Amino acid sequence: MYLFLQDHVFQYDHGQELVKDFLKPIAEVFPGVPGDLDAAVECPKPDCEEDSVIFFKGDTEWDFHLETKEVHEEHWTALPKCTSAFRFHDHYYRFHGHHFTKSRCIYSPGNDTDHVERERCSRVTLDAIVSDDSGKSLLALRGNHIYDVDMTASPRAPTNERPLALFKKVDDAMCGPDGVTVVRGNHYYHFASPMIMIAARALPEQHRVSRDLFGCDH
Repeated sequence: MYLFLQDHVFQYDHGQELVKDFLKPIAEVFPGVPGDLDAAVECPKPDCEEDSVIFFKGDTEWDFHLETKEVHEEHWTALPKCTSAFRFHDHYYRFHGHHFTKSRCIYSPGNDTDHVERERCSRVTLDAIVSDDSGKSLLALRGNHIYDVDMTASPRAPTNERPLALFKKVDDAMCGPDGVTVVRGNHYYHFASPMIMIAARALPEQHRVSRDLFGCDH
């Protein structure tokens, strides 16, 4: 797993430990890719010709081939700035503020009308979004409330609103095999499951994002 921060990249192993000495310039690990990126998403074969990572900045995408280190640049002026992106159930989602674009191919935004679907998730901005282990539903967080989104339903809509008693607002959230991690400011908190997080009335142990999540020395 890679995390990007300005002109640098962190690498984590499968045990979620920071790889030793791996705070490197993006240009060193991914030659030809700029810093201060807006988003990135993996693109395995056969979605891409080669196993690749797609980087976004402004109206430009960089297709970086993992094996050959070749990079190809594309421009998509028809789409607004991509603020985040991820691959889910063989579709690619590009978020643009309040809206997102969904496509079956990472290279077909705005060109292949049979495969591109522009949808409005809601009229509000979400603070974080994570998927459950089955991949059939999402947990969406806004302010101090959490919502379910059934990805098998059509149309999709946030439902089952519940308050998060412990937080007035969250900055980010991550789901994994060992539970949910919630980031708030400079700290994060770990819960064994979403249900435990919702039902909790006291905060678990507080961890520093910089030291305990990124492996920094402060």
